[in-house]
Amino acid sequence: MRIGIIYETTFPEFKGGVERWFSQLASGLAGESFNVIYLNGNGRNTNTSNLEYRPIEKIKMSFHETGARSAQNTISYALASFNSLRKFDFEVLYLSSFPFLHIWAARIFRMISKNRFRIYVEWFELPSINYWKREYGYLFGTLGFTIQQLTLRLSDVNVSYLDSTRDLLIEKKTKNQAVIKLPGICTFENSVGNTTKYKNRNDISQIGRLTQDKQPLLSLAAVKELRKKGWSGHFHLLGSGPLAQEVSSYIRFNGMSEYVIVHGDGSDEVRREILEKSAALLHPSRREGFGLAIVEAASLGVPAILIRGEDNKSTELRINPTLVSEESNPAEIADLLQKALNNQEKFSNECEHWIRHIGNNMLATDSIEQLTRHFHSI
Repeated sequence: MRIGIIYETTFPEFKGGVERWFSQLASGLAGESFNVIYLNGNGRNTNTSNLEYRPIEKIKMSFHETGARSAQNTISYALASFNSLRKFDFEVLYLSSFPFLHIWAARIFRMISKNRFRIYVEWFELPSINYWKREYGYLFGTLGFTIQQLTLRLSDVNVSYLDSTRDLLIEKKTKNQAVIKLPGICTFENSVGNTTKYKNRNDISQIGRLTQDKQPLLSLAAVKELRKKGWSGHFHLLGSGPLAQEVSSYIRFNGMSEYVIVHGDGSDEVRREILEKSAALLHPSRREGFGLAIVEAASLGVPAILIRGEDNKSTELRINPTLVSEESNPAEIADLLQKALNNQEKFSNECEHWIRHIGNNMLATDSIEQLTRHFHSI
């Protein structure tokens, strides 16, 4: 069976959790003797056993280059995907859910070509109408939400990971569609016994893109409040993005340079080193489809401070349920940070319990095994 994979919509695969998952998915399926072609947007062109990386047409990856997603980027990516599909003959085409237009391009290509590949789309989340309106205004937000809901109907199979997303997909599916729930995308396995050791840590970290969704300025405000309580550690901010200048200005204007360290983008090794020094991961994201960063932190015994919201699915994992803020309030978040600092052994044990009893049932390897069985059955 020949399987095509399209992702890397906004930046190269090594940047974030989902990007790394798609790369692992491609390698895992190739290891099961499927012929996999990964159509990528960052120019990668390699060929190994059963796995080819082929670049789609050269396009302007505006989100990666300037930090701002644009309509031009979304349209050019869809057109490039459409043109690339003419060069290959797939039995399965496996797509990410964002941006939506490349899914429409795949469906239109199938309609006008002789290639009858099955379309699979992964949905980590289905942002609410409130999210769309808040981020893009009433007109464009309503348009974006409408396109999202229509896109749900274009695939043969929709894929989810969390129960809430699966339930929404089932509610919206057509009579000819199927919905598959996979275990998860966690990349650890039996590691907790060696890594989840209680340590007296004093630093705090945030890992993620510097975007409005991730709210790094809120984190800085909370850390500033925590400093007033006598905290003397360092705050490590790992990531880059469109708010980099605002973050830098906030740190300078508030005299926080002495204890705030902005690392920019970093490797897995740098991320692990920072987490191992941290008493807590500050993760005030407004929109999260799975929350891989907090899972990776938990595998090292590091609890996460979250904000509850209808578009933040990471709270559904319930790793450290008492460290969830009900509001985007710096003072409330600072109190939760203080709580994590003062009760490190308790929250480290919570992480260990979650990894052993829940997290090890949400492994990426298990998802690949389930997909392998499914593809063999069709």
